[in-house]
Amino acid sequence: MTQLINKSGFYIILIVVYLCSFSACNSSKYLKENQTFLKKNKVIIESKSNIDQKYLLKTNLKNLIEQKPNGRTLFFTLPKEYVYYRNTEPGDSSWYNRFFLKYMAEPPAIYDSISTKRSADAIRNYLVNKKGYYNATVEVEEKRKKHSTEVKYIVDPKDRYKINSIEYFGDDTEVINTIESINNEALIKKGDYIDATAFDLELTRLSLALQNKGYANFATNYLSIKGDSSLNNSGVDIFMELLPPLPDTFHQKFTVGNINIYTDFHRDQDTSKLDYSFFNTVKYHKQGSNFLVKPKAIDNAIFLKPGTIYNRDSRTKTRKKLSELGTYRFVTMSARLDEVHDSIINYDILLTPFQKKWVADFGWDFFISSISQSSDGNNRVLGLSLSNQMKNRNFLGGAEQFTVSSQVGLELQFNSNNATSFIRSRTFGVNAALQIPRQRNLLEKRPLINILGIINDDTFQQFKENTTTTISAGFTFADLIDNFSRSAVNAAYTHNFKPNSTSRFIIRQLGLEYNDYELSPTFFDQIKDNPLLLRSFDDNLLTGVFFRDITYIYTKPVNAAGNSYTFIANFEWSGIEKYLTNKLYNTISGSNTEWTLNNNIEFAKYFRFEIDPRFYEFFSDKHSFAARAYAGIIIPFGGSDAAPFFKQFSVGGPNSMRGWDQKELGPGAYSDLLLNPIENQTFFQTGDFKLEVNLEYRFDIVYVLEGGLFLDAGNVWTLKDNTDRPGAKLSSTFLDEIAVSAGYGFRFDFTYFNIRFDFGYKLRNPFPFGETTRYWYNWDEIKEQKFGNFQVAVNYPF
Repeated sequence: MTQLINKSGFYIILIVVYLCSFSACNSSKYLKENQTFLKKNKVIIESKSNIDQKYLLKTNLKNLIEQKPNGRTLFFTLPKEYVYYRNTEPGDSSWYNRFFLKYMAEPPAIYDSISTKRSADAIRNYLVNKKGYYNATVEVEEKRKKHSTEVKYIVDPKDRYKINSIEYFGDDTEVINTIESINNEALIKKGDYIDATAFDLELTRLSLALQNKGYANFATNYLSIKGDSSLNNSGVDIFMELLPPLPDTFHQKFTVGNINIYTDFHRDQDTSKLDYSFFNTVKYHKQGSNFLVKPKAIDNAIFLKPGTIYNRDSRTKTRKKLSELGTYRFVTMSARLDEVHDSIINYDILLTPFQKKWVADFGWDFFISSISQSSDGNNRVLGLSLSNQMKNRNFLGGAEQFTVSSQVGLELQFNSNNATSFIRSRTFGVNAALQIPRQRNLLEKRPLINILGIINDDTFQQFKENTTTTISAGFTFADLIDNFSRSAVNAAYTHNFKPNSTSRFIIRQLGLEYNDYELSPTFFDQIKDNPLLLRSFDDNLLTGVFFRDITYIYTKPVNAAGNSYTFIANFEWSGIEKYLTNKLYNTISGSNTEWTLNNNIEFAKYFRFEIDPRFYEFFSDKHSFAARAYAGIIIPFGGSDAAPFFKQFSVGGPNSMRGWDQKELGPGAYSDLLLNPIENQTFFQTGDFKLEVNLEYRFDIVYVLEGGLFLDAGNVWTLKDNTDRPGAKLSSTFLDEIAVSAGYGFRFDFTYFNIRFDFGYKLRNPFPFGETTRYWYNWDEIKEQKFGNFQVAVNYPF
């Protein structure tokens, strides 16, 4: 691999030498007389008053500038306009010329003063017409050097106008009354700043609201907004006029008529000869003797009801829920006016099923990681896993999806110097899951939280409409050769609730998992003097009878400023029902009995909580910044001394602290394994508390090759004293025990996935080392790490 990296570096240098040959990458020699390159655009906002969201306004104004300066490529070493010039000379028509032009070049940005004037006019028009800065001024300053020009757009927005009043008027009093009845939800109000985007959103809101109240054909062009600022000091009177569909007509209000659902539709089907039956006043048609999907199952996805006022949201939800039924490939909804009553809309819903009931899917994953503490620095771990999945799209005739999946994995440790290798670990898993396309209570009873009023009826109705239920069971076997093996059997009853496009709740109402450990004699001897670590390998049963865990995921889409974020939180418990029942029994009986299963299998009792916020800033389509902060804690209770090993936290590896191997770092300031490494060591350092921060700058290099610079900081700690691992416990000095690594990486982006090559360097140990008992590595020690801790993985770590 080192040779590969060296060759890659050689080829990059060769490209740079080729492109810069004989000219020192000097683009200015191609300029004509009086021509200069546009070097920089700068927007300066000068205002005596405060400006809301000044950064966002500045970003929007900068986007209005027509002419952009040229960028650089190949690690910011080559001006893109120079690459363009070098590959458009007479006779430049070879494949490599075309390659450079497509992936590394840009037409030169020759400064154009006319374009600058247009940009200044566009900025002022935006401020006046879109943002309410009616007296804004924009001045341009050009700073010209020998071969380049810098442009400053100096913007003085002056006072921003506000809404003084809002009045609605029109001849259709029924619609006007409806609009005024929903004014409490208005997006524009008296005192708000003038903002064209807010006005557009308000028109859209009114249009959708009226469509939800029966006005199916209502659109934003039936509302006209005018303003009068002549009588007010920095204020505007807003007049919103309701326009008729045609002169002397009123807006029609519609009701839902007949609904026909063709449950097994295909293109050549003669729909007039199909059998049918009614369910909840909806007519279901079928071609065969039996329904492909039971009408009762389809009815859960039908929100349009015959005889009710037309509601756009009901139509949208019907299409969405029908499309989510995995049985159907296409869903077509056709609306038509009733032949007798023109205020009634009838619907034909055509459901085209997939031709194949069973489908198969296969996947793979891999990683390569250095073992940074090996004596010769040439030990590597290769991890490879293969998975397959078989899915039945309509298992029980109610659009249920039944999935059987399996996965096998191996970790192979090898030494590139002596060409030795051995299997480090192996895993196998099989899982079966039945997904029901609706919310199903475990006991078919109304939830207690709804009965007690913790969530109201509207929220519970939303939960019922946007939830799927999954019943699953599985088996997993993991064997860390010469250390320990774990066999696990699990079962779960899970709700997946998606209230909107940005939020998701995964609620495991019932969860059971039995874990059986087998410790090798070597591993037992290694940890036998560490009672806390030894207890974490006890055979155990994880339980959650009424509640097991909940995961919340929120994803904010990229906004106008180019940033977005994701927030992930998880809370779980185990053993709380058993603990409370045991406690109640002991209180009533006056005993002090601890319930256990046969063979000393322990009921695992713990609380576990973790949060994982992530932030993304997209400077352009070629440069971005990503950040992640992670915190997690697990607390045993009810007599449990240690949490289960596989539920504890760890750091290191290709998706965490990339300067260290998986589970190599920590806990806390514990240092024996890092300062006194053992050849072919398998790491198992975990903790009850984890803090980690990751920063990463990502950028395009050329074609599918991307680059990255990253910084990782974090560690894990135990919550209890651990005499066998001094320094492991969380204390007031935990900030001194934060480890830091940094590095660079190359990523090959293949659109649907990328392959990531990261090189992590240790910068700071969580404990003092060396003769001067320092934490930070000096430059010579960083250089001794050569290519660092080499990690290969699929996709970004966050």
